[in-house]
Amino acid sequence: MIVRDEARWLPISLAAAQPFVDEIIIVDTGSTDDSVKIAESFGAIILHQPWDHHFSKAKNLALEKASKDWIVVLDADEVILPEDFKKLKQLIEKGSADAYKLELRNYVKALEPGAVSCAANEATMGATAYRPIKLARLFKNKGYRYQHRVHEMIEPSVEAGKGKLEDANIPVHHYGILTTTNLKHKQRYYAWLVFKQVQEDPKNVRSLYLAGQFRHDQRKLEESFFYFKKAADIDPKYKNVWFVIAGVLLELRKSDDAIIAYEQSITNNPDSPNAPQAINNLAVLYANAGRKQDAKNLLEIAMKKFPNDQNIQKNAKKVIA
Repeated sequence: MIVRDEARWLPISLAAAQPFVDEIIIVDTGSTDDSVKIAESFGAIILHQPWDHHFSKAKNLALEKASKDWIVVLDADEVILPEDFKKLKQLIEKGSADAYKLELRNYVKALEPGAVSCAANEATMGATAYRPIKLARLFKNKGYRYQHRVHEMIEPSVEAGKGKLEDANIPVHHYGILTTTNLKHKQRYYAWLVFKQVQEDPKNVRSLYLAGQFRHDQRKLEESFFYFKKAADIDPKYKNVWFVIAGVLLELRKSDDAIIAYEQSITNNPDSPNAPQAINNLAVLYANAGRKQDAKNLLEIAMKKFPNDQNIQKNAKKVIA
């Protein structure tokens, strides 16, 4: 764990973890509150590193000091429940993978696009929705290291080391968003880190993609397209980037260019969760452009590949009829 001024959350997170782990390693990056004293009260090994705007560097310092066979990584405002720690133990004892993706549940104050509804209880701290994302948080101590300045990931290192990566249906509860009062400031800081990494490594596909996302959130659509397109030119299969580009082009009212982007999306990511929507949108654009036969041919193929997609079936009846 890396920590800076986390006295509010640290006792909760460490109290949940302590009964199930053999050692606790904390990298403190300059706390001015009681974070260090709290960590010491749980018997943690404390390392100190001045903050230099690099999340991976701080986390990798902790990994270098890890002496046990397996590592679980948490943030200070995250909790794994006792019954789920037991499941982690079972994975270690019986599993065959080198690393496991856990489901990070980012609890939010209200249901929003991309969020999942949930029951308000003690485990959710009263939240009724969360945004899920799967990240490798449990992995063997085999020299894997984090990459990227911000939104750091261990997965590329696992893959580079030929490690086996699997999903585990085990939640990590993240509460920080529920109580933060400086979310916009934090988002601006993360954006600054992303653009700093783009400057340092102009061909870093992930950073270019994130830069595109930040510019899109700011409604700077032309700049958003610029960064997404640079990412697609380097790796056209990355994270459905062409699907995202098509969406931006539609917002820019460039339908002809959006057609090309959706075609690229279908070609490069034919089995992605966004594939049915990409096909559906492309068929509509074909029809609007007077290319009814192209729309018909596309939807006939799509009906066979995605027979349970209601939007495809609905559009197919309109176009093919």
